[in-house]
Amino acid sequence: MTVASFAKQNLVKQPKFATNASRWGKGRKMGVGANIMENEIILQESLVQQIKIVLENARKIVSQEVNTQLLNAYWNVGRLIVQYEQDNNIRAEYGKQTLKVLSKELSNSLGKGFSVSNLQFMRRFYLKYQNQQTVSVK
Repeated sequence: MTVASFAKQNLVKQPKFATNASRWGKGRKMGVGANIMENEIILQESLVQQIKIVLENARKIVSQEVNTQLLNAYWNVGRLIVQYEQDNNIRAEYGKQTLKVLSKELSNSLGKGFSVSNLQFMRRFYLKYQNQQTVSVK
């Protein structure tokens, strides 16, 4: 739904004069000033709703893009590990040591998220999907 179509659906059009039995007495007409205030309240509510929709959509898109980029990053980390191991003919025991050193270096420079087990998951992720053009579907 576009913002324009949302506004058309949610803006309530008021006549210039409306009756307000509780304030002015039964059947009396309200002036244009009171009606403007009511329209302003309706407009503000509609404006708030429109802004909420814009921000919620933006947050959803940002979240999806972050997830896509993280998947790509993890796949590439796994690819780099596998290529390093293959280029250096690293065997299983030496590979475990490599991941320990790599984990320590990455954790020191980049922070959390690079434990040996996470690096093993990234490596396995690449091995499972190494022939894929992309790892996420857009």
